[in-house]
Amino acid sequence: MADQGAQDRNLPASERKLKKAREDGQVPRSRDLGHFAAVAAGVALLAAMAPTATGWMTRLLQSGLRFDAGTLNSTASMSERLAELGVQFAWAMLPVGAVMVLAALASGLAVGGWNFTLKAIEPKFSKLNPLTGLPRMLSADRLVDTVRSCVLALVIGLVGAFYLSQNVYQFTTTLTLPLPTALAQAGSDVLYGLMFLLLALAVFAMVDVPLQRFQHAKRLKMSHQEMKQEHKENEGNVEVKGKLTTGPAGSSLPIAYATISASGTVRFGTDNVSCKWSSTLQHYEITISGVNYIWSDYVTVVTPISALPRFVSSYWDGLHLVVIIWNWDESRTQCDFSFVTYKP
Repeated sequence: MADQGAQDRNLPASERKLKKAREDGQVPRSRDLGHFAAVAAGVALLAAMAPTATGWMTRLLQSGLRFDAGTLNSTASMSERLAELGVQFAWAMLPVGAVMVLAALASGLAVGGWNFTLKAIEPKFSKLNPLTGLPRMLSADRLVDTVRSCVLALVIGLVGAFYLSQNVYQFTTTLTLPLPTALAQAGSDVLYGLMFLLLALAVFAMVDVPLQRFQHAKRLKMSHQEMKQEHKENEGNVEVKGKLTTGPAGSSLPIAYATISASGTVRFGTDNVSCKWSSTLQHYEITISGVNYIWSDYVTVVTPISALPRFVSSYWDGLHLVVIIWNWDESRTQCDFSFVTYKP
């Protein structure tokens, strides 16, 4: 039944469903684009700061290798020096990390737009049930994500192995160079390697962005029945109608109206109206779906459609809007009529 329901969902999501999905934190996000943006921002910043960073790293390493007799006699000097150098290195890397985080956040906004909600982090204990979680783990979307992640890891590994194999001699000769020259050479080698990594990430990001949008739209697709039900709820929902209660001149707009034949058939009107003729009670029973109709909260006007004199009475029986059409001899009769209901 679940598979059949999924197959029936072939209509694009409505604006209402898309809005609810965003409120629940369901927006398309591309992790591969985030990886690419973060690494690209980091590489660009390191490339721009390469001369300054090389000089700073040289001075940091020289200060770390410089010590005196007092340092040798202190048993705690090594840990203190290591902590001091670690703090300096962390402060130096903090701007790079901040730029990478901002780039990753910006990539998320580029795909799904800004969306702030706490529902995405609310605990959902229903997902702890392995019986309901297993189908999600074995779904087509999860399989695609798993295969894509494995291929990405394999490609990154192959790119790294290829770059190392092509530059292994250059790496060994770096060890024989003077310290400032060796640091500059090592930084250049690392940047070139990261550029190869960026090419691989860029290809995966170009594939992942449309893929995530497609999967997101697929998950939110609706069936004809869901679309019909949503349309009925919108037509009969008091909150939705409440937004339209005031016209340009301050007049109320109807929440339901229809023209009904003598047999009780709705000829035309709003989709939230249904009607039937009760032959036992000799009256019409009108249902307005999605509306908690209470006679004191609404205004209903009923107009008989007849060349003969008719008069009408109506009331609420707790379930239906009841309409009775009378002859002038006070006998009940069937007759075409129209009605309109307002929310004051």
